[in-house]
Amino acid sequence: RRVTRTALPALPVPLAFAGGGQIGSTIYVVGGQVAVKSPRFSARLFALDLAELGRPGAAWRELPALPGPARMLPVVGAAGRGDAARLFVFSGRLPRAGQPAQLLTDGYAYDPARATWSKLGDVRIDGRGDALCLMGATVVPDDAGLWVFGGDRGGLFAQLEAADLEVEALRAKQKEAGADVPALQARIDARLRGKIAIYDTHPGFSDEVLRFDATTAAWTRAGRMPVTGPVTTQAVPWGEAWIIPS
Repeated sequence: RRVTRTALPALPVPLAFAGGGQIGSTIYVVGGQVAVKSPRFSARLFALDLAELGRPGAAWRELPALPGPARMLPVVGAAGRGDAARLFVFSGRLPRAGQPAQLLTDGYAYDPARATWSKLGDVRIDGRGDALCLMGATVVPDDAGLWVFGGDRGGLFAQLEAADLEVEALRAKQKEAGADVPALQARIDARLRGKIAIYDTHPGFSDEVLRFDATTAAWTRAGRMPVTGPVTTQAVPWGEAWIIPS
């Protein structure tokens, strides 16, 4: 009934909005944002063997990078036992300066025994329909696969981002010689009001619970949460249950 802390070696680079998982005694961190000003994003994979803590030279190791785009807010989890264990990485987004972010739907599996990646198909329920973006979803792993709760499918995010890009362009036009500043400001104000309307009526994020089968690499719908789904929230084991706080 006490909070205890164990200091770990520092990561080789600063990271925010990354994903992670654990296989055996080794924890993995992949993706994330590495800079705030002039934002940069990562596809790098780092590993730390907790069994080596306290030994000389215990440190994070860099492993082969994710063979897809760099990303933030990926869906990451480990599943499988022994030599069949894999680290799975899905979705997320890749912001791009001056243009819409790339909303990712792809998937990859890392084999720690061989230090190799394999590309999986896009996230499609029952292998059909549109590919899904799951950025910021909550992951609960087990030996057979991953449970994925909530997440942002990206529809409203894209609308808000489009408004930001248009406002940025309109403000740049205001600085041009001979610009009709009041008319441009009216357009800016309209776009900002549109953003506020989206926030005021935001329905929340997906309440779906998805299941990824690590053996078949297939996605299915497992059910729905009784509340609005979470984003950017970790799940923690508590007895025989999993808790998704906040």
